[in-house]
Amino acid sequence: MAALTGRPGRVRGLMLQLHQGLVRWLWPYQAVCLIISSESQWNRIAQAQQSFARTVRFYFLPMILTLAGLEGLGLKKWVRWHDPAGLARPLTTHEAVVMEATRILMLLAAIAISACLIKVFADTFRARNSYQQAVTVVIYCFAPVCLLRVLLVFYPFNDWLLWAFGIVLCLKVLYSGLPRSLQLDPTHALGLYFSCALSLLLITLLERFVTLWYFEKACRSLSSSIMK
Repeated sequence: MAALTGRPGRVRGLMLQLHQGLVRWLWPYQAVCLIISSESQWNRIAQAQQSFARTVRFYFLPMILTLAGLEGLGLKKWVRWHDPAGLARPLTTHEAVVMEATRILMLLAAIAISACLIKVFADTFRARNSYQQAVTVVIYCFAPVCLLRVLLVFYPFNDWLLWAFGIVLCLKVLYSGLPRSLQLDPTHALGLYFSCALSLLLITLLERFVTLWYFEKACRSLSSSIMK
């Protein structure tokens, strides 16, 4: 009887250990947890006091590399370039690599600019934080955006649709993470959130627009060269 009553406790312990391991080492799982239970995940991140170098090495780099690989496969699988005669062909590996490199560079630029603006806004609210803290907040907030973009490997979703869902989830994560990560005064947290949310909205919108504009221009250029 004692063995039977002790077994559920061991199972719960193993499940908890598995959950903690996945949250620590698997960024898509942590991104889902941030979306579902933002407050508890941000509390865990704050309590862990993980160094910025470790966050970049074990969270940010795997996230970017996974996104680049899977999104690149999605581009090669679904994207077709059409010439003026109506003929279509899939992307070559080189073209997919170039296009995905452009996407990643634009994403990195958006993260860097967003972190810079968050630090500037935080300073105006008398919160003295480092740029690394601001970058950490942005990395975790952009995780749902990256997770949705990985879905392109399975189906050619509309880019603007993914952006819309991604920015909503990004702002949800930001709402819980901003005061905990930057240790803000509650009276300043809401004002800073609205300033940062508007900035993230505009920056990600501009990033999507510039990226899609570049791709359209590249497609037209390629079609013209094929016809010549």
